[in-house]
Amino acid sequence: MLPQELRDRSFESRNGERAWSREDVSAVVDYLSSQDLAVLGGEVWRVHDSCIFAGFLDADGREGIYAWSTSRNPEEPWNEFLRRCAAETISAVAEFPARVQIQPGLPGRILFNLTWVSEGEYEEL
Repeated sequence: MLPQELRDRSFESRNGERAWSREDVSAVVDYLSSQDLAVLGGEVWRVHDSCIFAGFLDADGREGIYAWSTSRNPEEPWNEFLRRCAAETISAVAEFPARVQIQPGLPGRILFNLTWVSEGEYEEL
């Protein structure tokens, strides 16, 4: 489904899920939107030595998860929902880690896992 270029720029987990750097998320969202696929949300992964850590230690040593989601409003046309999903995803990615203070010195890199659906798939949820 995704073009090879976007697959090549992602980290692929053992179960086939993918995550991208902050810099690549816009290109992924643009592509998905062009295919009429809505990004329902996502979560932040810290990837280190091919291991995924969905949780983070904050500056006080507490663990937490950073995720976001977008729900369709009643009677919202798919095109409007699609645009809102894209905007909310771009905003969530841009704001991280402003909402969370990650403990300094944690190894690994920060990547963003996205969840998307077609209109037909959304109707089946």
